[in-house]
Amino acid sequence: MHDIRFVNTYINTNLNSIDERRKKELQKILDYINGELEEEITLAALLSYIAAEFKDPLKTSKQAFEDFFRQWKGK
Repeated sequence: MHDIRFVNTYINTNLNSIDERRKKELQKILDYINGELEEEITLAALLSYIAAEFKDPLKTSKQAFEDFFRQWKGK
């Protein structure tokens, strides 16, 4: 995918399963990660990571994101 801005805009406008509070938390996480790294991690990359790491075949994406937020807050 060559147009990262398009992908991020699409994701931001279509995150219906995530409430506004969680979207703000995702942005804070992105800000933290990007402050620690020399390269920029996009929202699409973060969501892809969450889906890959926290989703098993019996979970919905929303459950996977909730698991991620619980683990993140525990750190």
